[in-house]
Amino acid sequence: MDTIVIDLDGRKQSVRRGSSLKDILKDRTDVIAAVLNHHLVSLDTTVFHGVSVSSVTRQEPRGRAVLRKGAELAFQFLMGKICPQLRVEIGQSLLGGYFYQVHSPDDGELDLRNVARLVNEEMQKLVEEDRPFQRELLSLTEAMELVDDPTASRAKLLRSWPSPRIHVVGLGGCHDLQHGVVPPSSRHLTGVEVLPFPPGLVLRFGDCCETLDPDHGRLLMDCYQETRSWNEMIGVRTVGELNSSVLEGRIERVVRLNEALHEKRIARIADQICENESVRVVCIAGPSASGKSTFLQRLAIQLGVNGKAPLTISLDDYYREREQSVEVDLESPEALDIGLLNRHVEALLRDEVVSIPRFDFTKQQPVPREYWKLVSLKPNGILLLEGLHAMNPAILHNLPNETVFRVFVSALTQIIIDEFNRVPTSKVRLLRRITRDRNFRGATTAEVLEQWPKVQQGEKRYIFPFQDRVDCLFNSSLVFEAAILKSFAWRYLLEVPREHPTQGEAFRLLKFLELFVPVLPEVLPDNSILQEFVT
Repeated sequence: MDTIVIDLDGRKQSVRRGSSLKDILKDRTDVIAAVLNHHLVSLDTTVFHGVSVSSVTRQEPRGRAVLRKGAELAFQFLMGKICPQLRVEIGQSLLGGYFYQVHSPDDGELDLRNVARLVNEEMQKLVEEDRPFQRELLSLTEAMELVDDPTASRAKLLRSWPSPRIHVVGLGGCHDLQHGVVPPSSRHLTGVEVLPFPPGLVLRFGDCCETLDPDHGRLLMDCYQETRSWNEMIGVRTVGELNSSVLEGRIERVVRLNEALHEKRIARIADQICENESVRVVCIAGPSASGKSTFLQRLAIQLGVNGKAPLTISLDDYYREREQSVEVDLESPEALDIGLLNRHVEALLRDEVVSIPRFDFTKQQPVPREYWKLVSLKPNGILLLEGLHAMNPAILHNLPNETVFRVFVSALTQIIIDEFNRVPTSKVRLLRRITRDRNFRGATTAEVLEQWPKVQQGEKRYIFPFQDRVDCLFNSSLVFEAAILKSFAWRYLLEVPREHPTQGEAFRLLKFLELFVPVLPEVLPDNSILQEFVT
């Protein structure tokens, strides 16, 4: 027997050449996928050489991503089986799951509770039946003959597909283009459930502890719906439609319309602030790479149009001095001198002159006090505070609530690949951060990728819990931005060394960017939020 030696979960093991990972890991019923030489792969992958293999369970982040992909296909299969007359369109992450808008053929009223009940009953049967997920490599023509495509969104996507072949995944006669690793079988979908959330359903994945309060998440939902309506008005709802606008020479109009809608929304926020004469401070917060700095500048201009004199302060300048030998969690509010910040804000609101610090990130310490800036508020002044933790209750806790207006900025990507495949918001933000940090902050792409999980942990702990206590949300995403980021990020991702632990993540992002026809940044206006990351 022709055998090879592989490294399996840190131990050497002899296996037959050409064995599948499913056969190699047959005694591990909890394994949902594997990492082969830093790349996440399905268990039907075969090995012919000595490789490093790590098993992946659904308890870890990569395993949960595989579970979600399997649940998406199972939901698509069951909706087609139970309610073939309904049209379903995936939205974004909401309340620990994915929101799907549901349309009836005659726009009549839907009993979403009953639809959810039927899907959950069939989902449980699917788990018990242990049906296999199948994967095939097909020509584009073969794929389109096999895949259901009621709105031609997949056909539009494949018109600009860079390869003559594509992987297709299937479950129970339902097939879809593959956009991620799926589990070996439906047995792994335990805990997956569907809940009604008008005007659609939320698909959740068994690892969510959030309650589905009808009022919880409505501000976020309204923001999603507004952006979805914008995309439909612009004529770019899917990646295929975006690519068509590029290839047909319509992309400049798409850019102008999207940027004008941003400006209209920012002007509306400025009007909302100025309508309340009690507001003295505007707090602007949001996750990494959400475009807070450019939003701040554009909001300041619109406030000026309303007769206000904005004074801006960045929370980044209130970082404490750090010891070079000590690793500091920059995502934690404890890294900030919140006491000093609160004293400065209160002094400014008493019309006092304040000396504002400035933080030198290259030296990881505040600049000497003699270089701090003296500032004060004008009689018509309004204070703008911008930073990751501007929503944290420890900041401005002494001020009356009516004097503070809170804006949460995030890139809530609403373009979809097709009706059942979404573009993750975090993926686009990561591309923004890679491009910015590689261009302007001296970081390598591998360093950014290595740091990203810590950034996300900090956001989940310190930032997202406060997004429901805001006065308004601003969605900084642009429908065309992945196409522009591709012009930069493609090269930067190729710079990641093949042996580096983040090489698999770099490859995953490259596969994602393959979906887009690139657009050069010259189409951007000077005040575009995307300029913050590319120039």
